[in-house]
Amino acid sequence: VMASCDQSELSYEHPKLGHGLFTYAVMEALGGKFRGADRDTDGALSANELQRYVSSRMPALLREVGKDAREQNPICYPREPQHDLLVKR
Repeated sequence: VMASCDQSELSYEHPKLGHGLFTYAVMEALGGKFRGADRDTDGALSANELQRYVSSRMPALLREVGKDAREQNPICYPREPQHDLLVKR
């Protein structure tokens, strides 16, 4: 399970992006930024790689829309997801 933020945080949306920042980061990883998200360059995206990409991308997205980079932190259960295949190209 991946969530856009912890229970004490807000999940931000921005009109420039057309939806939430978390959703935008997930869409990047599955789309145009796939190669950057695919850390082991095997042409497949695992749950672990997706979680790492989204978590590392959120601070920059938050700054781009004028928020503090610490205001929204995606969470995952388990904290370190398995390397199960999500998408293969």
